Amino acid sequence: MLTAIRHKTLLVLGLVLVALVIACGGTPDPVPTITHTLIKPPPMTSAEHECVIEALNQATWEQFLQGTRFPNPEEDDIIHACASSYIRGYFSQSGPDDKGAASPELDAPLPESPPDELISVTIGPVTITTYNPVTITRLENSTNLYFLARNNSTEYATIHFTSLIDIIQKKPDWISHFFHLLKQQSGAPKQIVLGPGEEATLEFIVTNEALGETVLPFGFSVEETGEEETIHLSLRSVGDTPASRLPRTAIVIGHVLSTDGLPVANATVKLYLYNGKENWRTTTDSKGSYSISVPSTQDIRTILGPRLLPYNSLEYFLLVDVEGYKLAYKDGIVSKRNEVVTVDVSLQPKKEPTVSYRQIGELSTEMAHGYFWLLPNEDFSSLAAVQGRHPPELHLPGHFLMTNLQGQELWRYPTSDECWGFDLADDGRVAAGCHDNHIYVTTAEGVLLWELDVGKMSRHVQFSPDDRFLFTGPYAGIDDAVLLDATTGSTIWSYRGQGLWLRNSRFSPDGKRIVAGFSGGQLVMLDDKGNELWAASIGEFPMVLEIDADYNIYAAGKSRELFAFDAFGKLRWRHRIGNHVVTAGSNVMSDDGQTVVLGTVGSWLLNFNKQGILIWQRPLPQPSELQGHNALDVSPDGTWILAGTAGFSGQWLALYEQDGTLVWQQEFTDSRDRHTWPYQFDHNQSGPISVAISDDGRFLAAGFGDSTIRVFALE
Repeated sequence: MLTAIRHKTLLVLGLVLVALVIACGGTPDPVPTITHTLIKPPPMTSAEHECVIEALNQATWEQFLQGTRFPNPEEDDIIHACASSYIRGYFSQSGPDDKGAASPELDAPLPESPPDELISVTIGPVTITTYNPVTITRLENSTNLYFLARNNSTEYATIHFTSLIDIIQKKPDWISHFFHLLKQQSGAPKQIVLGPGEEATLEFIVTNEALGETVLPFGFSVEETGEEETIHLSLRSVGDTPASRLPRTAIVIGHVLSTDGLPVANATVKLYLYNGKENWRTTTDSKGSYSISVPSTQDIRTILGPRLLPYNSLEYFLLVDVEGYKLAYKDGIVSKRNEVVTVDVSLQPKKEPTVSYRQIGELSTEMAHGYFWLLPNEDFSSLAAVQGRHPPELHLPGHFLMTNLQGQELWRYPTSDECWGFDLADDGRVAAGCHDNHIYVTTAEGVLLWELDVGKMSRHVQFSPDDRFLFTGPYAGIDDAVLLDATTGSTIWSYRGQGLWLRNSRFSPDGKRIVAGFSGGQLVMLDDKGNELWAASIGEFPMVLEIDADYNIYAAGKSRELFAFDAFGKLRWRHRIGNHVVTAGSNVMSDDGQTVVLGTVGSWLLNFNKQGILIWQRPLPQPSELQGHNALDVSPDGTWILAGTAGFSGQWLALYEQDGTLVWQQEFTDSRDRHTWPYQFDHNQSGPISVAISDDGRFLAAGFGDSTIRVFALE
């Protein structure tokens, strides 16, 4: 009875508040509803359009264009099969600008929660508790699985996770990745040691790209007693209703004003779901007022189910991006059921004149690979570039080269395969680690100093801060990593760990520490003699890896999370990236370590400070599919952020200020025809895949998937 009274009271208060806002002139001018506003059709050829109509029928297609409903996952797959450039989720993301203005449904019943239940198993002295089944709804496309282990005895208990290989072999195709966050033990199962009465969480990550159901065997054993048990976990990926079609059970209202208190009319206000995957938007009226109705945060939590979730927050965030003003970002917006939340926005005018860049140079080599990395020399007078591409691999010859800013090729060194490892020393020497199992080091003039057969595919090389050494791996078929004399190629020391593949590394600014990121998500901190100081796990190898002057580590990648460790390997903080996989960049941290910027495969930028606070997040230019593989660079002082987007629709180069304000962008078109080009390529290999910005922001450069380099100068 009390619940019903509270429900009605909140409803009345909410309606009274809305009435007061109307009386004060705070409600937006009337706008067309979504059912009467056409959505811009996605770009496709006439043949692709005919394929879609034949597969779906005209009436269904018109529903999508009118916004009366969005494609379900199966329909999204059908459209993508007909038109490979189509971005799944296009309609839910690209709806009319006023889809947030639909009438609220404050009396709608609470949505159903998935049937996930808490279960426990006992293995001798240890109890393990988890949820079974686990339902991954449409609000996620990845999640974490948690197993809480408790030692009930008065003795130590060593718990082994024994079924990793079994799960990898049995997982269905709709599960793209399966990672664990347990430290590797050389030659032994993954394990954790618990003292008497201690608890620990065993954590796993799954990413799903389609619908399906499966049962995965999670095997655990207790070393001291020899007992073991398997939890057969039911995992369901369901195509339920997208958030944009849920009942609007809460209202967010507010005013958008300039810093001098004047209303800003016709400003687009976007309210985003916690992971940025869906948004509700409207425009302000002549008084700067707006109103957006959305599913309440409680509804979102209910749909996700009762289990533990990896996200730092399920709260909404708001973006207002208006020409002539700086980006406005507000987060922490909790929309409770039957309540009205007020979020006012103050827009700061841009003081700087409009920034414009003109192209001053271009080099096109018309090779099978794109320019995977692009690194400027110290004064940004020339650029070193190497050829490579996101899989599938072609196993065709490539090269690395040096060009000036006018696009004149200064020299070229050929390789028998593509090269993912690449670095440029301050004195102009170039190092490349290639898929032909070789490392090549040349002079600044392109003359080979030495080459080395390391016995396995090499995907990483890095010069030390003083350029005396080169860190790489694997080495000689047996060592995980090695430190070489950069002048001669001779071995200084080698590191033999768990037989993992080196994928990334960073020297500390003083050169006394090296943090290495390996396959399987293992991070290892080494001293300058090759001694292991500590190890940790982040699920999968780090696409992003940085170390500051205090030896703090920042790492992120396919596990879709930014991890921060201190100098001794203790976890400082972690932040789940709900949007998608974090991809790479040549430099994503300011020199003082105060700013860390991430780009995602979901085409978003996120800016964190040293304490792990998310300062802002925003989508990259639209339409776009993903940040180019290595297309992110942050100036040393953190003032400028340059990013490139790849894909068949939306190939952009975009420059942002430190506060996330877009200051310049330019769109490009791939020079290749997908139907006639002799080598297969997809959206990962199209558009800017590497970028570089000068320290002062005067010059920009980008390497493209079609084997082109372009250079721009500030006008």
